[in-house]
Amino acid sequence: MKKEMISRCILSGVILSATAVSVGIARTYHKVRKVVFSNPKQKDIDRVLSQFSSQFHYIDHDHDFLGAQVGVAFGSLRLDCGKAKITEDTVCELGTFMGSTTIIVPRDIHVVLDCKVMAGSAILMKEPLPGAPTLYIHGFCKMGAVVVLESNLEPSAESPLQELDQKPKDKEVPNKSEEADTTGDIATTSTPSPKPSPSVTFKTL
Repeated sequence: MKKEMISRCILSGVILSATAVSVGIARTYHKVRKVVFSNPKQKDIDRVLSQFSSQFHYIDHDHDFLGAQVGVAFGSLRLDCGKAKITEDTVCELGTFMGSTTIIVPRDIHVVLDCKVMAGSAILMKEPLPGAPTLYIHGFCKMGAVVVLESNLEPSAESPLQELDQKPKDKEVPNKSEEADTTGDIATTSTPSPKPSPSVTFKTL
C-alpha cells in the first residue's frame, strides 16, 4: 500500500512538472510571436519571424530603416542592416527563445542594447558613438543568444553577402603531364633518356 502511494506521488510530480514546463514553453513562444505581430497598423517597419528554421534577412541600403520587430523561436536569424539608412533614433523590438539572433548594424550609429536575459547571453560588440542616431534594441532572450555586431562591409561593397563569401580560393594543382618551365633558381628535373646498349661484333677466323 505504501509503495503504491509513493509511486503515485512520484508520477503525479512528474506529470505536474511536465505540464508546467509545457505551459511555460507555450507562453514564451506566444510572447515571441506577439513581439513580431504587435502594432499591425504600423506598416513601415520590418517584421521577421524565424521559427524552427535558420534565416537571413537583409535590409537594402536604399531602404530607410524605421524600426523592426524580430522574433526567434527554436531557430536562428541573421538580420543584416549594416547598410540601411538610419537618420534618426529608431527602436528594434526583439524576442529570442531557444535560438540565436545576430544583428549587424551600421558603423555610423550609436547602439543601446537593453535585453532581459534568462539562461542565455546578450552581447554588444560595437564602439559607442555618442551624438549619432541611436538604435535602441529592446526585448528578451531566454535560453538563447543575442549578438549585435558592427558591419565590416565597405560602402562600395557590391553584395550584401560579400563578407560571407570570402572563402580562400582553391589552389590550382599543376598538371603532372606538363613539364614546368625553368624559372629563377628552380630547375625542373626530366627523366634521362636510356643510353643505347653497346653493339658487339664477332669476327670469324
